[in-house]
Amino acid sequence: MLTKRLLAEGVGTFMLVFVGTGAVALASITSAYAGFGIALAFGVVVWLMVGLFGPLSGAHINPAVTLGFRFCGAIESRLAWQYLVVQCIGALAASLLLLWLAPPNTNLGATTFQHSWLQAFIVELLLTAGLMWVILLIVNYPVKNSWLAGLGIGGWVFAAARLAGPLTGASMNPARSLGPAVATMQFQSLW
Repeated sequence: MLTKRLLAEGVGTFMLVFVGTGAVALASITSAYAGFGIALAFGVVVWLMVGLFGPLSGAHINPAVTLGFRFCGAIESRLAWQYLVVQCIGALAASLLLLWLAPPNTNLGATTFQHSWLQAFIVELLLTAGLMWVILLIVNYPVKNSWLAGLGIGGWVFAAARLAGPLTGASMNPARSLGPAVATMQFQSLW
C-alpha cells in the first residue's frame, strides 16, 4: 500500500509539472496557450490528479500541501518526508523530459517574477495560503466524491494561475518550481 501511495504522489506531481509547465513551454514557442490556456492546463491537471489519486494518497502533489498536513498532524513525519522526496523526483523527471522534448531556449516554466522579490513573495504566500485554505476546507467538510474535491482545488489553481501567472508564475508548489529550475539551471528565483 505504501508503494502505491508513493507512486501516486510521484506520478501525480510528474503529470502536474509535465502538463502545466508543458503548457508554459508551448506558449513560449507559439501563442497557442498564452495566459488562459496555461492557467486552464494547471487547473485541469490538478482536478484530474486529485480525482484519480485522492482516494489513494490524498493527492498532495505539492510539498507545501504535504508540509501543511504534517503541521496539522494529518500525516506522520516519515510518510511526509517520503512524499516530499517522490514529489521532487516526479517534478524533476517531468522537467527533464520537457527539456529533452522542447526546442533549445524554450521557457520550461521556471518560476520568475516581474516585480520585487518582496512583492513576489507576498503574492506566492497569499496564493499558497489560499490553496491550503481550500484544501483544508475540503478535508474538514469532506466531499465524498474525489472528482468534486479535485474540481474545487483545481478551480483555485486555475483562478490563482490566471491572476498571478504573469506576475510570479503562480507556482504555489515548491516541486513545481524546483523541477524546471534544476532542469534549466535557473536558480535565481528558486527561493
